[in-house]
Amino acid sequence: MPRRIFPRQFDNEYHGHRLALALLWIITGFKTIMAYNTAINTRYGAVHADGIPVDSYSPEAGIMVLNIFAKLGNMHFILVAISLMALIRYRSMVPLIYLILIYEYLSRALLSTLWMGVPFLQLATSKAGAIVQSLFVAMVVGFILSLWWRRADPPANEPIRG
Repeated sequence: MPRRIFPRQFDNEYHGHRLALALLWIITGFKTIMAYNTAINTRYGAVHADGIPVDSYSPEAGIMVLNIFAKLGNMHFILVAISLMALIRYRSMVPLIYLILIYEYLSRALLSTLWMGVPFLQLATSKAGAIVQSLFVAMVVGFILSLWWRRADPPANEPIRG
């Protein structure tokens, strides 16, 4: 399995279940929308999607919150770019991309628990939270499916030639 997640080279050879590719396209689409609403349409994303009362803060604090949101959106654009690169050109990266996306979600959830006392993996309390948690489930399912060998492919323990 480690060779599936960390292949010797990144190429367009993909041996996982095709549903994992479809899920990654969907996840990437949602991440693109989230990145846009966080980085470009920052105030709308913070107020309407995440329910943060930015206008109730002092002007300086409101600007700082929006600045942090914009930086988070930029990070999402980077994840989107890497995901698109894997989907279009380097499909052997798909399991690794899923692992990176899962790590990103779990690390944010852990940091929320440590810094804000939010229970780890709590039920969603906002529209965005429900979407993000649904995407997390899709990421876990996609990761498992991306490691699944198709019957037409050789088993994982067969030596790689070439």
